[in-house]
Amino acid sequence: MSCQLHRVLDDIIWRTLISANVLCTLEPPAPSHWDVDSPDGSTLIPWQREHCLIWNAAGVDTFAASHLNNTSRAAASEVNLPPNKKDLKYSILKDTYLFIPVAYETAALWGSEAKSFVKELSRRLRHKWGDPRSGSYLLQTLPVAIQRGNAVSVMATLKLNICCL
Repeated sequence: MSCQLHRVLDDIIWRTLISANVLCTLEPPAPSHWDVDSPDGSTLIPWQREHCLIWNAAGVDTFAASHLNNTSRAAASEVNLPPNKKDLKYSILKDTYLFIPVAYETAALWGSEAKSFVKELSRRLRHKWGDPRSGSYLLQTLPVAIQRGNAVSVMATLKLNICCL
């Protein structure tokens, strides 16, 4: 996943949470007792079961040679491998935080936890704004961001190949 796409997805999630009246921050500093890298973002108020939410966006190249064996057989197979690396990394925080891996494949397929999170966030947007379409905007924005990220990656590859001719 490109660094730029990672930031765009985090920004979309952050803005959406703020829009749904959920106070949150991007790149919160990790307390020294965590012994893990900082997550991409964290809510400052409880999200579910009196736990604050932390999230980390992670992309998998659907068409990479190392993933084709799984992705050619089942949609979103690479992002739904249990347990995924991010789950293990943040498992020490499960008593204090709710960790959501916002995992997706470059073919705009989402991991099951990411889908559930986006659906819940969409529901909260609809509830806050009273507009049944507000959740749909989020569901459209995320795949478009991934498609744009893919286009940037392809264009960068083409420019590199043209320069090498």
